[in-house]
Amino acid sequence: EQGAGDPAEHRRDFLMLGRLGERKGTYDLIEAMELALRRDPELTLCLAGDGEVEKVRALVKEKGLEKNITVPGWIGQAEKLRRLRDAATVVLPSCHEGLPMAILEGMAAGKAIISTTVGAIPEVVGPENGILVEPGDVTALAEALLRCSGSVELLESMARKNRENVEREFSTRRMHQQLVEYYKKNVDPAGPGRAAVIGHADCPKDAGRLKDLLLKEDPNLLVLECSIGPVIGSHVGPEMLAVVFWGQDKRDNLSVADRIARKVKGEK
Repeated sequence: EQGAGDPAEHRRDFLMLGRLGERKGTYDLIEAMELALRRDPELTLCLAGDGEVEKVRALVKEKGLEKNITVPGWIGQAEKLRRLRDAATVVLPSCHEGLPMAILEGMAAGKAIISTTVGAIPEVVGPENGILVEPGDVTALAEALLRCSGSVELLESMARKNRENVEREFSTRRMHQQLVEYYKKNVDPAGPGRAAVIGHADCPKDAGRLKDLLLKEDPNLLVLECSIGPVIGSHVGPEMLAVVFWGQDKRDNLSVADRIARKVKGEK
């Protein structure tokens, strides 16, 4: 499994992935680490991401925490997998979120998760697979770090649960099934102009599998594949797919694409 490692070997090692700054709770995490280190000086934290990198490095240096906290900045996919292998817990103490990719990546790699009760995070992280604290609660965050680092059994249990959850709810196979179900539910198979555009960052095989599933459901569907990496930037994960459907909506005379556009704009 990519990014998997031994929780017993890395129980004191933590990783944060994402944009560094106040919104992601980076400064809260540094403060929490400072508190936790008073009780366990062997803890380590890697802060990997773009954003306020130099400001974060300066704060770590000012607090004299360079031995325990590293700030490599933005890292590529290979380096990310190495950093995941060298940590037992992924931490993301965000103040505002939707459903962050960093948490799903951590779950897929079999890591315990420490995060906050914001956005959709509580929908995927609970007591069985992680620890949630209120955003800005530095003391609770420090206690969560110490709780994870202090119990290999807890880390192994959370790791196992997260791998199971990802395979059941967020695997590529599951995502493909959900997209096909969405197509079956929303697009009139007898309607005009049926088409699907599958954009991928760097996963033509996954795009090809989804194309085959859609054509099995509707042999007359026009399916186009394209690379979206250059369009949305290098920060997208290589496993990312973006799909847009065109066709007559089963419920009314709007096209599916029109309905999605109206939903995004908040229109009925």
